[in-house]
Amino acid sequence: MKGKSFAVLGMACVLLTAGCRRAAPQLTAVLSAPPADLAVPAAGLSAEASGNWEAALAEYYEVVDREPGRFDLWVRIADIHSRQGNLTKVIMALEKAAAAGDGADLYFRLAQAHSQANEAEDAFKAVDIAVAREPRNPEYLKARGQLANWIGRPRIAADSYRRLHALSPADDEALLNLARAEAWSGDLDRAVRHYSRYLAGRPMEKTVWIEYVNAQVWRGNFAAASKILDRYRKMFGEERAFRKALADILARADRPRQALAIARQLLRDDPRDYPALFSSIIALKYDNRPREALERLPQLMALRPDSRENDEIERFVRTPLRPDIRLAPYGYY
Repeated sequence: MKGKSFAVLGMACVLLTAGCRRAAPQLTAVLSAPPADLAVPAAGLSAEASGNWEAALAEYYEVVDREPGRFDLWVRIADIHSRQGNLTKVIMALEKAAAAGDGADLYFRLAQAHSQANEAEDAFKAVDIAVAREPRNPEYLKARGQLANWIGRPRIAADSYRRLHALSPADDEALLNLARAEAWSGDLDRAVRHYSRYLAGRPMEKTVWIEYVNAQVWRGNFAAASKILDRYRKMFGEERAFRKALADILARADRPRQALAIARQLLRDDPRDYPALFSSIIALKYDNRPREALERLPQLMALRPDSRENDEIERFVRTPLRPDIRLAPYGYY
């Protein structure tokens, strides 16, 4: 190390001797920076300035071939490949940078690149490392929650949003995301509390009211769901979302004929309405009409082939003893 790095290191040593807490950031500044005698090649900088990306890459690759630990140059290489639109090489360079530099910001950039390439699992792994290194970084926590939802890990998403909400209690978005992730992961008691708290501050968000109803239905509290839906009706009227939610409550509460009457009207207007068709199948089963319920299953599954509810409702319909239905509500994300 030379010059300024020696000065900063010397100051850190003095502060450590004095027992000062300011020593840690000073040491971090030295240890996390590239060595001072390993400057960026001037020819590479010149080529970048003139937009000659291939020449710049040639300069930087020549250096990293000799010194693969130069994470600063791997980042520059990634930036150039990004300008060229070569996402595969961007990811390769950022993987090298993250392995060499081991900084949270490098893993976060790697997560962003994987996400852009629709590589959700790899993106999650990278952002999870970033959060492990900086567990109180709101940007990293939010991305971890989003990616956990994307790959179907709602418990991890809930953990991310719970930590984010603890950092920023006034952040309504974090509170709503927490309620959604908790509902999706089955932590329904907490979910309904957080939905209630969110709606107390933002009572005009219609979609969130329906999610709140769904969460109460999912936990089997049909009375609470009905009361919440009645509040929705008084604020917003008996629009389609209200009627779909009402059909779902009635179907699951073993009032199949009332549910079917509403579902038929909904499906007459839109035969591809997944929630209305779903409710009608539940109602048919509870009305002792399993053959008709089975006949509707292929249509339901064709509407959302990847929905996790498909297997669960098929088991429900094919089970002869009419078990209570406890399936996920719709439309959280």
